[in-house]
Amino acid sequence: MDHEKFKNVAAGLQSLVIAIGLIAGGIWTAWIFHQRREAQSAQLQIQELEARTRGRSSLHIELEVRQLGPPTGSTRTLEILARVSNTGSRDTGLIFRERAPLTVSRVEVRDNNVVTFSEPIEAYAYHFSADGRPSRRAAQVLFAGDTDTIAFLAKLPGRGIYLVSFLAEPTEQDLKDTWSALGVRPRSRTSWGTTRYIFVE
Repeated sequence: MDHEKFKNVAAGLQSLVIAIGLIAGGIWTAWIFHQRREAQSAQLQIQELEARTRGRSSLHIELEVRQLGPPTGSTRTLEILARVSNTGSRDTGLIFRERAPLTVSRVEVRDNNVVTFSEPIEAYAYHFSADGRPSRRAAQVLFAGDTDTIAFLAKLPGRGIYLVSFLAEPTEQDLKDTWSALGVRPRSRTSWGTTRYIFVE
C-alpha cells in the first residue's frame, strides 16, 4: 500500500471514529438531559405534594363497643369508645356543641334489603371540670400524632342490630384550610366521623 492510499484509509477511519464519537456523545447528552428532566419533574411533583399536604388535618377514628353488665329487663347499656388519632401534620380541634357527637339507631332490614332506622338515641361525652363537677365536653383538641379515647354511654331498648355513628364538627380554620389545600370551594356541612353496625344480645 503506497503512502497516498494509506492517507486515504487513515482519513476515512478518522472520519468514522469522529462520526461514531459524535453519535455516542449525542446519545449520551440526550440521555443525561432526559434523566435531568425526569428528576426535575419528580422534584416538582414532590414539592407540590408537600405544599398541598403541609398543615393538612387528618383524623383516623375507630369505634369499640361493649355491653356493660347483664340486660336490665329489656334494656341494655353500652359503653362506646371513640379512639381518635391525629394522623395529620397539625393540631386539630373537634367541636361537639351543635349536636350529640354519638348516636345509636336501631336498624331493621326489610324485604329487598330496605333498611329503616329508629329515632337516634343521643349520647354525650363527659369530663370533670375544674370545680370537680361533671360536664359535657364541648370540644376536644388533638395534637399532631396524638390519640385520644372519648367514652360514651348509651341505654338501648332491647336486642337487635344498631348503627353507631360518631360525628364531630371541624373548627372553622381547619375547614377553611382543608378546602383551600384541595383547591375547591367549601361545602356547607362537613364533619369528622365514622359509623359501625353492631348486634346487641
